[in-house]
Amino acid sequence: MSRSRKIAVSLVCLYLILVTCQIFYQINQNKIVRFDPDNFLYMFFGIQFGGMFDDPFSLYLFEFSLIPVIGSALAIFTKNNNSFSNYQQRSGYQGYLKTACLRAFGTGFGLAVLINIYQMIIISLFYSPFVYENPSFYLWDNSGGVSLSQNSLVALILYVLMSAIGWGSFPLLILAVGLWIKKNSLYLVSGSIIMLICILTLHL
Repeated sequence: MSRSRKIAVSLVCLYLILVTCQIFYQINQNKIVRFDPDNFLYMFFGIQFGGMFDDPFSLYLFEFSLIPVIGSALAIFTKNNNSFSNYQQRSGYQGYLKTACLRAFGTGFGLAVLINIYQMIIISLFYSPFVYENPSFYLWDNSGGVSLSQNSLVALILYVLMSAIGWGSFPLLILAVGLWIKKNSLYLVSGSIIMLICILTLHL
């Protein structure tokens, strides 16, 4: 395994550890008093970014740094390397961009799905199992009676897919910005910087 892949795997493992700590902390803080079919959804949606339990800002800062960079770092490092002209002669600039975009989107999409499935497994094993409900009272109550779907299974699948598409699109933005950045060290923190700018803009 190459050095870059070892670093990427190490970062993903570190992120999984942080996610695990977050889930167990929230499980400990929100112990079940009585069994409810919607307990699983309550915890799963609560720990997502923007949910009721998204306390650890540092975790999401790491997330916004990790996922976009892993997907597009190789393309940016190649561009900033002296050997880029040789790569461009073999594949062409269009081939370079196509490969970079597919890799960036695929990595973001895949990691998002992986993390969500991992969260589901931990929650179902240590908090509450997923119980299919249609309609789901939790989804109905938190949307005021209007939601994308009140079917718990459909809502769960739609969230995972839409979240993964969002996480796949964000690396494309970081990749586009990275094409103008000549220093690798600055590119590595570009995901966090853009996330902070977006959050500050939304709160102005």
